[in-house]
Amino acid sequence: MEDYSVMTIETDGTEFYIGTYYNGVFRWIENRNQWERMGSLRHRVDSLLIHDGTLYAGTGGGGVFRLSIGK
Repeated sequence: MEDYSVMTIETDGTEFYIGTYYNGVFRWIENRNQWERMGSLRHRVDSLLIHDGTLYAGTGGGGVFRLSIGK
């Protein structure tokens, strides 16, 4: 069974992002009332940072990944 435990949360205005335990990053889609996986990242995400339309995900042992969130 996959573990979707939340490790970290980041917001950008009304946008919400979560980093999970070994299942990557998800974004809240308000008009669908659901979470959507971002990219194919499958590492434990320990930290998130948003800067200039990019979401940075710091992982446990996998390095730092960049995900474009655009505005």
